[in-house]
Amino acid sequence: MVGAFERLMMIFTRLQDVFAAESAVVDRAAIGWGPRPRGGKIRGDPPFRNVALSLELRGFGRYENAISNCSEGESAMPKQKTHKGTKKRFRLTATGKVKHRQAGTSHLATAVSKKRRRNLRGTTTVAKCMEASIRAALNGYSN
Repeated sequence: MVGAFERLMMIFTRLQDVFAAESAVVDRAAIGWGPRPRGGKIRGDPPFRNVALSLELRGFGRYENAISNCSEGESAMPKQKTHKGTKKRFRLTATGKVKHRQAGTSHLATAVSKKRRRNLRGTTTVAKCMEASIRAALNGYSN
């Protein structure tokens, strides 16, 4: 089974062979897109006769740039995203600790003793065993 990256590479090598000239017209059968669907117009048909422009408009340019810009042993995609729920609930201190708001303070506080409510005020730090996973989820974002 061929992966997505290998399929892209096969498409680009096929495109390089078929469209050596810059002003070549797109030949769907040569690149495996088959005939035009009935009654439909495909993006990239006239007025977009230039192959490079046509492929750029179809979205092939971004994959080609991602493949050509990354050096060997380094992948350009995908990037690690910040976990938004973690971003809303945790912050990193200047010393690298993770601080958060304590649970049990938002509502139903009448059932809790006054001492407990007083001790739950403010923020506290997370246990050491959880810091690594929270830092990974924050991905460098600590606002």
